[in-house]
Amino acid sequence: MKRVKDFTSFQWIIDETERIDFENGIGSRGENFIPNRFTHYAKLMHPIYADENIKDTSILWSQCNPDEEVSFNFGERIFMKDLAEAYGRPHTKEFSFASIYHWLGGYPRYILGPAEDTMDEKLVPEVVRVLQPFTGVPCYFQYDLVKAKRYEENHGYGYLYRGELTEVEQFTGYGEVHDFPNYWYPESKNWCLFTGIDFNFTLFGGNKKMLEALQANAEIECMEVDKRTRVDDKADVHHLP
Repeated sequence: MKRVKDFTSFQWIIDETERIDFENGIGSRGENFIPNRFTHYAKLMHPIYADENIKDTSILWSQCNPDEEVSFNFGERIFMKDLAEAYGRPHTKEFSFASIYHWLGGYPRYILGPAEDTMDEKLVPEVVRVLQPFTGVPCYFQYDLVKAKRYEENHGYGYLYRGELTEVEQFTGYGEVHDFPNYWYPESKNWCLFTGIDFNFTLFGGNKKMLEALQANAEIECMEVDKRTRVDDKADVHHLP
């Protein structure tokens, strides 16, 4: 993995995404982050787990004593679609972990995760394994400013690196960045991944075969969306009773 100081290879992201419409209050949508050239789009849900220390699933974090010491015991994985079914709520394209907060007025204490701002470390190798056959060329990995450990550049695009797709699994950031990238894409630009600030899922753009391959992997909870799907925390508030 090598640092790239010329952001020419990142320009397509800027050119092919729509600006967020702040004036009309319609929230952010997939097209604001993933280039509009793709035929298929999806959300890759970051994993959540049950805390085996908690037996009462009705307790919310807001109901816990803030002075009590908290310990976690990661148990079985919970899939978002099963969580929606358990609470009798619609599992729509706009669904995310934030939906749980809106439904219940808080987050259940027994649920751990999902990772925010970065892809979950257990999800990364699965995504790499699926996309590797569709890649075949070096990839670019962009890190936003919030992931920089230090920053001395004269622009606000963050850091950009170039390397093989498989390298991202063990990349330590040279002491410059932390976590996994915000944007990943190959030189061929035939797919793109994006994990935004406060996102607890990763957006994907690519073709039908890639989408089907992601959906076929049992470890990846892949929800097909479209480029106009709303993706902010209030995306599905219209489904509230």
